[in-house]
Amino acid sequence: MWLVALAVGTLIGVALGALAGGAFYLNRNADPTSSAQIRVTPPVDLVAMVTGAPIDFTQSHISDYVAGEVAYLDGAGFARAVNERLGRPGPAHLTITQNGTSQVLTISSTGATARESMATVRTALNLYDQRLRQLTDRQLDSALAALDERIKAIRATRDVGRLIEAQQLRSNVELQAAQPTGMQVLNSPLTDPSVGSDRWPLGALFGGLLGGLFALIAMGLYRSRSGRVVAVTDIADAVDRILTPEVSLRGGHGPDSDAAQRQLARTLFAQCPGTAPNRVIVVIGASRSSGSGRVASLLETAAAEQGPTVLVTLAQDSVTLPAGSKHDHTLILDIGALGDSALATQAIAAATDLVLVTRLNVDSVAAVSAVRAATASSPVPLRAAVTYWPLFARGTKTPPATQRDGSADAPAREADPAVEAAATTP
Repeated sequence: MWLVALAVGTLIGVALGALAGGAFYLNRNADPTSSAQIRVTPPVDLVAMVTGAPIDFTQSHISDYVAGEVAYLDGAGFARAVNERLGRPGPAHLTITQNGTSQVLTISSTGATARESMATVRTALNLYDQRLRQLTDRQLDSALAALDERIKAIRATRDVGRLIEAQQLRSNVELQAAQPTGMQVLNSPLTDPSVGSDRWPLGALFGGLLGGLFALIAMGLYRSRSGRVVAVTDIADAVDRILTPEVSLRGGHGPDSDAAQRQLARTLFAQCPGTAPNRVIVVIGASRSSGSGRVASLLETAAAEQGPTVLVTLAQDSVTLPAGSKHDHTLILDIGALGDSALATQAIAAATDLVLVTRLNVDSVAAVSAVRAATASSPVPLRAAVTYWPLFARGTKTPPATQRDGSADAPAREADPAVEAAATTP
């Protein structure tokens, strides 16, 4: 039963942990993510065109320009500007990723809804485009102002060739400024709600492992703190010997079951050897639910095959022990739990055999230790019979928690007048 409970508890812990872990990762990544890809290109230096300075188109210049743009887009100022445009407090949640060392950048944002994340990415693209246009416009204004001054000076010299050249340069500068800005949108903003959602199986796996481990630890702590007897090893140090096999409290009916019960009775009785002329077998339950009556009935069944046998249940109102007879016989006393009868001490003192009955998952180790202490003064070894109630059993019969006489499970036997007289003597 303990192993089944341990397995079921672990499976429940694994299931709950898997559900919690999967739900955690699923909820964590449930927010949709929108992203867009752009290609950034260094704009032509209009002032350099006017002044005739060399224009740098080397790969090193391009790499430095892209790195600077990534730093600008990933900065807190740009993120705050995006949210200000959207009317939201604080900086926007933006992620800027450079695809290797290329000029392609990925701008992504995760929001509570697809519309929110999409609006964040679009606003970021618009702001960045406006910034590039503003930079171009400023350069254009500076370049055109310088060209206009130059054209004015050339006109004063009436140099037609230089004037045409200057006017043509002005037209080229205006044409270059009218070209698209240094940002090219490769992929329009798209929403991918499945981003990160494939991690939920991993969360379920780790959650299940943690849940199962927690269940094992919790059940182990419960077992140690509850102090119940869950295995025969729990009472091995408190008794001198443990009778085997364990005794089912459910019993059985039918010819096959009767034969099995008789074989069980013989097995238990054979482990209690004795040669005393008048044996007194005292059966003590660790509690009222231990099933001492069931064990006493089995011992009576086996003992009756070897001679006269009397099974007596000491009730609470009993004041004297049963008297002996002139014939050799076996007296089996079922005293129940220690506190059930005032004759428990006298019965233990008169016992030639002591049998402790403890029920798995019901009785406590402390109760077993109490019986051990109560029988410590007796030279008779203390044997233990272990009982249990089957976890999977057909029928609706309830466990024999308080029944201690065991008469219903005992087979019919011939009555001995002397024995009957001994059983009824007050």
